[in-house]
Amino acid sequence: MKTLLAVTLMIAALGAGGAEAETIDFSAKPDPVAGNLAEKAYGAEIVDARAAGSSVTIWAGKLDLNGDGKPEIVGQLGSAYICGGMGPCFFVVSPEGKLMFSVPGVDMAEALDSRTKGWRDLRFNQQAVWKFNGQAYDMSP
Repeated sequence: MKTLLAVTLMIAALGAGGAEAETIDFSAKPDPVAGNLAEKAYGAEIVDARAAGSSVTIWAGKLDLNGDGKPEIVGQLGSAYICGGMGPCFFVVSPEGKLMFSVPGVDMAEALDSRTKGWRDLRFNQQAVWKFNGQAYDMSP
């Protein structure tokens, strides 16, 4: 009877979108090495923003999204010049320093335990879930 109850609760949690998540804490101390890689990945966009007099802030940390043991750089870029008026951009940079993904308007990001094509699904602002399509992240229907 306890097993049936546990399975029922687990199914209910999954049906309610109860995937476990790791919140990416933009208020925590950033990783300076990750921040430097992120700044290099954005490259000319940051140079142009600063030349135009726009402020640029970067928070970056490391998180292994694809389980290969080499963490990707994840973070938040604050710049109206780059991200527009929607708010800060969330980004993913490869361990090699290539900008893989950037989406504006993200105040809260979570890396879910669920995976698509080996990569952790991402949820933004407690709403939109983005999944890896084999080449990049895109919003799931």
